[in-house]
Amino acid sequence: MCVCARARACVCFVQVCTLKLSNCGMSDLGCEDLAEGLKVNESLRHLVVSQNDVADAGVAALAGMLARNTTLQTLDLSYNPGIGDEGVMDLCEVCMCKHVALTYQNWHQPRGWRELLKGP
Repeated sequence: MCVCARARACVCFVQVCTLKLSNCGMSDLGCEDLAEGLKVNESLRHLVVSQNDVADAGVAALAGMLARNTTLQTLDLSYNPGIGDEGVMDLCEVCMCKHVALTYQNWHQPRGWRELLKGP
């Protein structure tokens, strides 16, 4: 079973408050699986998906999850250099209505991240 499938099963059936999936090779496909499980999760508060291969499609999946998930408070997407302005805009749309703290650090930040991290 791949890391993403185990994480999805874990998130769906166990009371997990913090899930750290840093530097585990997660790609957009892994984010899609994870996001699907998190749509129904009622315990996860903090999700760390830093230092992976996440790009705009994975961020779009996570943004879709954020629209339904009512418990997630922090999302760390640091050091995923494949995330561009399109992914940022997907998160912006959701985060304007939700109270989710985003963490993103990268040497090459897309312009949109700076605006998003400033907040309203």
